[in-house]
Amino acid sequence: GSPITGMVPVADPLAYMTPPTVPSGPCNPQSSGSFVPGYYCGITRAATLSPGLYILSGDLALSGSNVVSGSGVTIYLVNAGVSLNGSSSLSLTAASCTVTAGTNPPLCSSGAYNGIVLWSTTTGNVHCGSEGNVGFCAVGTHPNNIEGVFYFPNAPIAFQGNGSTALNAAIVALRVTFFG
Repeated sequence: GSPITGMVPVADPLAYMTPPTVPSGPCNPQSSGSFVPGYYCGITRAATLSPGLYILSGDLALSGSNVVSGSGVTIYLVNAGVSLNGSSSLSLTAASCTVTAGTNPPLCSSGAYNGIVLWSTTTGNVHCGSEGNVGFCAVGTHPNNIEGVFYFPNAPIAFQGNGSTALNAAIVALRVTFFG
């Protein structure tokens, strides 16, 4: 059938969350390799992330065949976004979250950011073809496998091309677009 348009947006179900504290010192300039939780300037090449919280002051921007992988991770992007081009991809799993029954909004019983895999404060700084500026852009033949919540409350996100993206995810975003 045809898409339904003109729907009234729902309130942000995660607005109650307190963002991570961004360190006041300089970010770590490492952009590829093995990472431990911390504050980084961005990730631009292949990387393996150990479990924990990663704060990026620059984009997670991959091209070519670079892969960023990690299990039990939360990536918090400070006025930054995610850009995947070519056959680059993400293989990320958020820290597990056991939802406390009967709470509204749902709360994790442990870990402040458990369940969140990508969280961005941007309003859209990653260019994504005809979609313009977005917070998350996946363009190309990337085989993404992402589990957890995408939290981009102030920016649109877009998936374009013939990639095979497996999302076991909830998405909170200004707008979500699949095209190509």
